[in-house]
Amino acid sequence: MKIRRVLLFLIISLVFIQLVGCSGKQEENKESKGNQSSPPNSLTDINMSVEKIITKLEEGYEKVQEEKKSKDKESKSNQDNSQNKSSKKDESKANQDSSNNEKKMKDLEKTLTESWEKVNKEIKSLHQNWNSYESEELIDKQKINSIEGELNDLTEISNDEKLLATLLKINQFNLEIAELYSNYNAKIKTLLKKVEAYTRDIMYLSFLTDTENNIDKQIEDIDKIKELLPQIELKFEKDQKMKSKVKELNKAVEDLEQAVKEQKKEVIKVKGELILQKLKELDEAK
Repeated sequence: MKIRRVLLFLIISLVFIQLVGCSGKQEENKESKGNQSSPPNSLTDINMSVEKIITKLEEGYEKVQEEKKSKDKESKSNQDNSQNKSSKKDESKANQDSSNNEKKMKDLEKTLTESWEKVNKEIKSLHQNWNSYESEELIDKQKINSIEGELNDLTEISNDEKLLATLLKINQFNLEIAELYSNYNAKIKTLLKKVEAYTRDIMYLSFLTDTENNIDKQIEDIDKIKELLPQIELKFEKDQKMKSKVKELNKAVEDLEQAVKEQKKEVIKVKGELILQKLKELDEAK
């Protein structure tokens, strides 16, 4: 009788152990699957819209700056002519230049209007894709509020057609979105996108009038980039070719830091663009 009880106890124990083991493996597999899954299409679509908006806004800003330089050059030329006796030939040329500039301004206004239409269309897509993503994925409530706050601010600023302010805001939104990639098998994407966002912030702040706050923010961005670089190095440590690319990225960041300290705006732009290029190469190779 005792032997039967012992055997029965052993059988029940073995069954219990197997059930617990299977349950544990299922949970482990479920967690592993969650960490190894690819980002959903809605997040990819959000990223694509962000890139389109940034491209359009940067193109618009460049055109405005070119037109500003052209007007400054014309103004200086007119001042020089007024100080000297101008001939009829000079007056004719001045009238022609004025007519050409007027046409350029109309063309610029038309281009900017079309650009803002495309930007606002993409912002609507952002709202739709974010809504899809939010309904598909489990996200921390605080993170949801933070992203939605940035998206709503972006919508309002874009509606006012403020180029630089919209660039700064879409870049901040991009930084918030970067963190979402760490929920999938795309941790390196989070790191690269963060460095990209901090770099763009430095570049955009250099477009503003120099203030102590802007410079402090640029230095803060540099420090954040430097904190991320060792993690990027770790991700590519087994790939010799990519290790070389990471070294180039490190050097470009060092150069950007020096340019920020010296407040050399053109160098900040060049080094910033170089960093963005290196990040793109690393992203494509991951």
